[in-house]
Amino acid sequence: MTPAQREREKQRDWRRRYRWRAGIEGRISSLRRDYGLRRCLYHGEDGMRRWVGWAIMASNLRHIGQALAARPARTRTRAA
Repeated sequence: MTPAQREREKQRDWRRRYRWRAGIEGRISSLRRDYGLRRCLYHGEDGMRRWVGWAIMASNLRHIGQALAARPARTRTRAA
């Protein structure tokens, strides 16, 4: 690695893009591991889009559920 490349990798925008890419790769890995995206059971491009869409929906619902479960329970107060 050249000194110019090392300097470039220290820049904020480069690190931001690197983290973004790493996050995408992690998401793809999670979808493959947790939601069975190893092999598409539908046929054609539309089937592939449907298959990936359902897996992303399932993943998003799981993340929403985890976030809601982690929140402290709100107590209701009635106006007297």
